[in-house]
Amino acid sequence: MGAPEQAEFLTGELDALTEAMEPWADSRGMVNFLSVQEATDPERLSEVHGAERHRRLTAAEKAYDPAGMFRVNHNIPPG
Repeated sequence: MGAPEQAEFLTGELDALTEAMEPWADSRGMVNFLSVQEATDPERLSEVHGAERHRRLTAAEKAYDPAGMFRVNHNIPPG
């Protein structure tokens, strides 16, 4: 992870890479290429994972980690 002062530069680089890869991209995107804001947005995560997979992930999170203890990076809040 970069230093906070690198965030704007890194975001620009990620945007450039995403744009360059557009011809081969899946319309949902990839979890590994989400920005910090997208990775913490439940709606965006649902879009990337797909509705059914996201439903299963939130159900598993609710069953096995209802307090959200394991919440690093692309957190799936308990359903």
